[in-house]
Amino acid sequence: MSALCEVSSLFKVLESFGVFVAVVLHRIGNQGSQVWFGTTDFEMNYKNTPNETDAEIIGSGILACMGIVTPSILLSYLIEGRDRVQVTVLDCAFNFIAGALLMTAGGMCCYTYNSVFALSGPPTIANLNISRNSQQVAAAMGVMCLSMSLVYIADFFWCLVQRARWLTEV
Repeated sequence: MSALCEVSSLFKVLESFGVFVAVVLHRIGNQGSQVWFGTTDFEMNYKNTPNETDAEIIGSGILACMGIVTPSILLSYLIEGRDRVQVTVLDCAFNFIAGALLMTAGGMCCYTYNSVFALSGPPTIANLNISRNSQQVAAAMGVMCLSMSLVYIADFFWCLVQRARWLTEV
């Protein structure tokens, strides 16, 4: 149980929690309806531009991937030991990929909804496509993805340092 209180394990717990919160915001954050990464419409269809579809694929894909991989790595820390897991390059690779793709998805989400907010005019003129509540939920999802990308990047560098230490001891 002491392995759960180490810095690497705490990173994984924080990452698992953050990815779970982002998934919940994405799937049911807008009062039970889905908030999209790249479009402000209430549904995605064949009329969407490729950029909107790409942002949704990247966002949904990385959240699903890291929702499975991060708890699996945490479980392997507890079962096999952190030293055996961090000697391999997989933990560092997943951290780097997650950091880059979460930053991309969060940036696209913030960009999409920021441009909608900018186009909606003065505060007295409502945007017909999206409510202010939806904009706030989408902004929260984008900022959550961006903040989690920073956590994954910090974990990447921490993992590199730990990996170098484990390799010199072996």
